[in-house]
Amino acid sequence: MPKKKSNADSPDRVKTPYDVASLFRFNLKKYRCMLNLTQRELSSLTGLSHGTIGDLERGSKTFTADSLSKICSAMKIPVSDMFELPDGLFTVRNDMATNDRELLFYIKEFVDKKVKY
Repeated sequence: MPKKKSNADSPDRVKTPYDVASLFRFNLKKYRCMLNLTQRELSSLTGLSHGTIGDLERGSKTFTADSLSKICSAMKIPVSDMFELPDGLFTVRNDMATNDRELLFYIKEFVDKKVKY
């Protein structure tokens, strides 16, 4: 009997509860707010446009190595910090966050409880 092909949505495939772009978006806004910077202020510090900063936070634009470097230099944080899982998200199991929308729900829930803007 031939083996059944598994597709991307198959429960036997390993699902990751986060992706690099979602972590970047979350941490960009987190660090910007922790430093009490507006998007305009961060854009002035980085040389990136205000619109670009907003697009990066919303995920409508992807970051480049250059924009990542400028942002981290301006905020004086290591690049690796932009890809750290937030405390508390380690409790999210792999099978819980199956797509970006679900992940963003968990991140928003976490931020609403932990971060005061």
